[in-house]
This record gives sequence, structure tokens and C-alpha cells, in this order.
Amino acid sequence: MAPTKEEWRRLKEFKNESLFKLSPAEKFLKPVLDIPFAFNRVDAMLYIAN
Repeated sequence: MAPTKEEWRRLKEFKNESLFKLSPAEKFLKPVLDIPFAFNRVDAMLYIAN
């Protein structure tokens, strides 16, 4: 499930020095947002797997 545009914007603007305030899922998602087309790639891999 991809984040909404609002969630995406908030995570991108979040400062790295205060990562302890994020939940484990948000800590995982923050670096994933830096990967170009990450969610499209995951969708493609799931399609191929099925």
C-alpha cells in the first residue's frame, strides 16, 4: 500500500536528526521514498511473481 501524497510530502520534509519520533513503518518507508519508482517496481515484481 503506497502512501498518500500528503504522507509522502510529510515524510520527505521530515528531518533525519529526529528519526526516533517515527514509527517502525515510517522509518522503513522514509528511505524507500528516495528510490525512483519504488512502488511501481514492487507492483511489477508482484505481477511477475503471480
